[in-house]
Amino acid sequence: MSLATSDTPTAVVVEVAWVNGLGAIRALGRHGIGVVAVDHRPWALGFSSRYVSRRVVAPDPVADEDGFVEAMAALGEGLDRPVSVFPTHDEHLNSFVRRAAELSPWFRVPAPEWETLEPIQDTGDRELRVRVEHHANGLLAVAQRGVVQADRAADRVRLVDRPGPDQVRSRRRHPGTVTASPGRLP
Repeated sequence: MSLATSDTPTAVVVEVAWVNGLGAIRALGRHGIGVVAVDHRPWALGFSSRYVSRRVVAPDPVADEDGFVEAMAALGEGLDRPVSVFPTHDEHLNSFVRRAAELSPWFRVPAPEWETLEPIQDTGDRELRVRVEHHANGLLAVAQRGVVQADRAADRVRLVDRPGPDQVRSRRRHPGTVTASPGRLP
């Protein structure tokens, strides 16, 4: 019997190793929706839920996106109708959206097309660039106020990437001392 042949709705929850996947499984199951759980780890926490009607171990899309898509397509071919898919991590969502042409006959993904999603998913790199630029502009502004003012500011807040032996010894003697790293001022 196919997973989606009865009148009971079916959903696929992808990446179920942790509590977010388990939470999605429980929420769907409590509403009477049959759940197929997918993860690349056979010990995934969500596999143990009573609401899971089928467990699928598929390749990790980060390590093997082609294998992941093939596994999802094989799962989809066993369905009589398209089902909603709930990827609980960005990497899985990105694979479903990037490879929508191959997976859309079987799965409905709650996400925009890749051209819209990609810039949103790239916020980490963009945020890092903005923070670095902001930090550099801040340092330049301090330097432009004059060497004396910059020295005074440096005395108040020491910026270090990682503590050297002198700073570690100093903290042991003075545990209340706060040393800020770039981008995280006290």
